[in-house]
Amino acid sequence: MRAQSQLRIKLSDIAQAVMSVVEVAGSRVQSGERPILITTLDEQGLSMLTSLRFPVRQDYKLGFQISINGHKLYLTGECIWQREEGSSLYRYGVRFVQSVQEREALWCQLAGYSHPVLPDRNQIHELYNKMSSIESELELSASMNMVS
Repeated sequence: MRAQSQLRIKLSDIAQAVMSVVEVAGSRVQSGERPILITTLDEQGLSMLTSLRFPVRQDYKLGFQISINGHKLYLTGECIWQREEGSSLYRYGVRFVQSVQEREALWCQLAGYSHPVLPDRNQIHELYNKMSSIESELELSASMNMVS
């Protein structure tokens, strides 16, 4: 059992992925693949930007090919919300429909992606110490200006 149950990645650079429609009303379908832009990603789902318009329904499944750290992931999900972002751009929230094993594999990939991105504890303490010393210098300078 892992210590953290959910790891959400807000991508600093929007990531591209490939998406297709894989199932409608319980029937498998084959559609062309279209590029999408992923803005956030976690083991539960993702948010994406696209010019395509999809229904927000549980029986309309989308397939995603995402590459994280050189590993290709194939995920299936359903749109749970939609928001228009302009005249021809839509943002969707997608909930993944996957097994526990697939969810665990995705979590491991996300944890591996986030590790080099997140600063370690020593770096954070060092930055706080620098900020504290600068604040102390500014306070000392301000109090000296008030005295003179």
